[in-house]
Amino acid sequence: MFYIFDGDDDFSRDEALAALKAQLGPADIVSLNTSVFDGASVSLDELRHACDSVPFFGNARLVIVNGLLTRLHAPARKKAGAAEQGEGEDADEPAGGAHKEYRTRLLEYLPMLPATTHLVFLESALLPSKSPFVALLDQHPDKGRRQAFSLPNPRSRDGLGELAAWIRTRAKAKGARIDAQAVDALLDLIGNDLRLLDSELEKLAAYCGENPITLADVRQLVPLAREAVVWDLIDAIAQKRLGPALDTLRRLLNEGEPALRIFGLMVSEYRLLLQARTLADQGYTEDRIATRLKVHPWRLRQRMDAARRASAESLKATYRLLLQTDTEIKTGVQEPEAALEFLVANLCR
Repeated sequence: MFYIFDGDDDFSRDEALAALKAQLGPADIVSLNTSVFDGASVSLDELRHACDSVPFFGNARLVIVNGLLTRLHAPARKKAGAAEQGEGEDADEPAGGAHKEYRTRLLEYLPMLPATTHLVFLESALLPSKSPFVALLDQHPDKGRRQAFSLPNPRSRDGLGELAAWIRTRAKAKGARIDAQAVDALLDLIGNDLRLLDSELEKLAAYCGENPITLADVRQLVPLAREAVVWDLIDAIAQKRLGPALDTLRRLLNEGEPALRIFGLMVSEYRLLLQARTLADQGYTEDRIATRLKVHPWRLRQRMDAARRASAESLKATYRLLLQTDTEIKTGVQEPEAALEFLVANLCR
C-alpha cells in the first residue's frame, strides 16, 4: 500500500507517520524493516528494490521517501528557442525527459506493490489537484490513500478559529483545560507553529495539573511571553512614549525579571530589526529574510512594520547606544537597573 502525506504542516505529517509505524508492530521490528530515501536523488531501481524486499522478522516493510513526488511534478526545462519552434513537450531537456519516464514507470509500479510493503511519500507542499498520483488513488482506492496537512492561516478569521480549536483540543488531550485569554496569548505569541504550540502546552499542562491554564501561567512559563512584553517596551520607545515605556520596564523588574536579561532581549530585538531592515532594503522578501535570519516567519511579521517605520540610520544609532550601555554596565559605570532607565529615557527623546 502507498501513502501520500503532503502539505506544509510538518508536525501533523510527522504524527501521521508515527501513528502508521505504531500500527505496523513493535518499534524495534519496524525499525529493522524501515528504509528512508531522499527524493532528490533516489533512483527508481533503488526504490523498487527496497519495496520488493521481504520483511525481516516481521510482517511489514516501511519505505519512506522525502520529496520525490514534488520533484517529479517540477516543470521540465525547455531548450532555448523551443517555444518559438513550436516543439512543445518534445523540447524537454534530458533531465525533463528522465523525470517524465520516472513518473510513468512509478505510476505503473505502485499498483503492484507487495502486500507487505507500506510506501510513504512525504511532501512539504500540497500536490497539484491534477496530479497523476492523486488520480491513481481514485483509480485504485484499495492500493493507497492520501492525507493532506495544511497549516491554518493565522491572518484569517477562519485560520485563527482553527488554531484556537486546535489549541483547546490539544490541551484536552493532555488532560488540561485552558481559558480563552490563555488561548489568545498563545496565538499572539506563537502563531501556527504547531510543534512549538504542542511543546508549550505540554509544559503548561504539567505545571497546572487539574487547574485551568490561565493567561498568568502563559506569561510565567512561555519564554516568548517575556519577549512579547519586551516588545511592548520597544514599541512604546518607537512611539517616543516615555511614560508607558518606563511603566513596562518597571513592571518587568517588579515581576522579578533580571535587568540584564531585559537588556539582552532588547539587544536581540533591535539586532533583529536592524538586520531585517537591511535585508528588506536589499529587496529580500519576508520569507527569505526569515530563512536568512533563522527566525520563525510569525515572529518576523510582527517586527517588519516597525523595521520599515524606522530608518536604517536611526536603528544603527540605537544599536550604538545599546553597545555603549552594555560597556557601562560591564565596567561598573552604571548599575543595570539605572542603566536601563537611563537608556529608555534617551531612546524616547
